[in-house]
Amino acid sequence: MDSRGAGKGRRPGDRAAHRQDHRGSESAAVSGRFAHHHGATVTITLKDGRRFSDHVDFPRGSAPRGIEWADVDAKYRRLVPLSGLTQEKVEASLAVVHRLDAVKTVSELTRLLR
Repeated sequence: MDSRGAGKGRRPGDRAAHRQDHRGSESAAVSGRFAHHHGATVTITLKDGRRFSDHVDFPRGSAPRGIEWADVDAKYRRLVPLSGLTQEKVEASLAVVHRLDAVKTVSELTRLLR
């Protein structure tokens, strides 16, 4: 899907169909498994009084929906360099994060974070 809402054969801007697809698939299946809902509702009111509102029970990256490694990688690469680590250490430490359940000691990671 592109940023205008096109995808799955829909015209750009066909947001109502996208919202229905989303609610009918992921949210219903996920919400039945988790008692606590930590989503959000956003409402936009235009100057002419029209209101557009949408609700998401479980945003992308939340525990019930899970998170993709690509999202972890992007966030890590965006934030960890702010600590002053070299790019080499950022990439090496990210590689350790990817195989964290297989490392013998957490010091394999922490030594790269200095």
